[in-house]
Formats: sequence, structure tokens, C-alpha cells
Amino acid sequence: MDSTRHARRRAIRNAVTTGINSLALFNPQRATRLTNSYYRAMHKNLIHPWLSAPMFLLHVPKSAGTSMAYALGKPDPGHLRVDEYPAKIQECLSGRDALLCIREPVDRFESSCSYMEKLRGEGNDTFVRTASKYRSASELVKAMDAGYCADLYFLRSASSMIESASTLGMKTWVVGFDKLDTNVAEVARESGHDISEIPKLNVGQRSRAKILCGKERAILNKMYAEDHELYQRSVREGFFRV
Repeated sequence: MDSTRHARRRAIRNAVTTGINSLALFNPQRATRLTNSYYRAMHKNLIHPWLSAPMFLLHVPKSAGTSMAYALGKPDPGHLRVDEYPAKIQECLSGRDALLCIREPVDRFESSCSYMEKLRGEGNDTFVRTASKYRSASELVKAMDAGYCADLYFLRSASSMIESASTLGMKTWVVGFDKLDTNVAEVARESGHDISEIPKLNVGQRSRAKILCGKERAILNKMYAEDHELYQRSVREGFFRV
């Protein structure tokens, strides 16, 4: 029975993905909106276990979110801003602590692009294909600079997720990606919350070589200026609360 239900879900997801991929060729902005809408519906049931967690995870894509969810003993809540959850969920999250990992923005973008390539090579269906119609990371940067795909969930800024949480009176513990284990352990001691050792999950294998030129990196640094400031602060302080 479970296998039949899962197969049905996969079939629906594949059909939706195919439709969005086709739409992305002609109307990338609308495809982005549909992608995010379906992604919200797909993850809405995963939020409930977090309502009893000591702190809520703001999962910035390709920033150790899967590993931190595991350490907190909860399912991955998805890459959503808290304002995208239903009103009743927002009420439950109001005033809570949140946890977020900040990664150097250009490094995160390059990791996201490499992860897309990995998934495509494995034949997996993923909603990042809305953006992957661009043949290279360089083309995607140009499209983002022109206003396309700017709000696609895996390209979202960490600062926008923190800002969304702050509207509910939530305080966010920000930990640096570069020394994640140490920083999370410090947050656990400082906050009094129980957080297990951070495992390495969903880690993409990629070359250390940079895949963007200086001009493209400058565009991303401008687009993610607030994230860059948060990252630099994490380098100096390790972790902090905002």
C-alpha cells in the first residue's frame, strides 16, 4: 500500500515537473512562481514536527541544512520563508528561536549549480530544473541579473529568510558554515538547547576550481550583499544572534 502511494506521488511530481520545465522555456517568471507554490504544498506537512522542537531551522539551500535538521532530530522543513507557511503555523512559530547556517554566497551558488548537475546526471527529478534550462552557471547569473529566477527557492538569500522570521518576533542564531561543528556546539551551550553532533549529509562532490569569472562573482556579491555581510560577521564571531 505504501509503495503504491509513493509511486503515485512520484508520478504526480514527475508530471508537474515536466509541465513546469516546459513552461520555463517560454515564461520563466511564471514557472518560478509555480515551482515555489508546488514546493510549499509538498513540504507543508513536514513543518508540524518542528512545532515541538527547541528551535526552528531556516534551511538555506546548500548550507548544511539537511545535516542540521538531522542533528535536531526533525525532517527537513524545506527552503521556505516563515511567511509562506499557513497563518496557524506562523502563530506557533511566533517568538521562537531559529537556527540558520550562513555560507559564503558565491561558494553557495557554485555548489548549488554543481548539485543541479549531479542530480541531472543521476536522472533525478528536481524543481531546480526551472533554472537549469540555462546551459551554464554563467548564463544563470546573467538571467538572475536580468530579473529571472530571482526568487526560486534554491537561489534565495539567507538574509530574506532571517528578515521573514523577524516579522514574527523570532530571533535567529546564525552559525558560520566554515566551522559548523564548533559553531553549532557553541550555540547549543549558549542557548541551552540540545543539538546532536552535526553529520555530513547531502554533500555534493565538486571541484575546488571556481566556475565563475570575476565579473559574474561581482554580480552575485552585489545581489547577495547582505548575505556577504552576515558571512563576514560569522568569520569574525563564529556565531551570533539576530
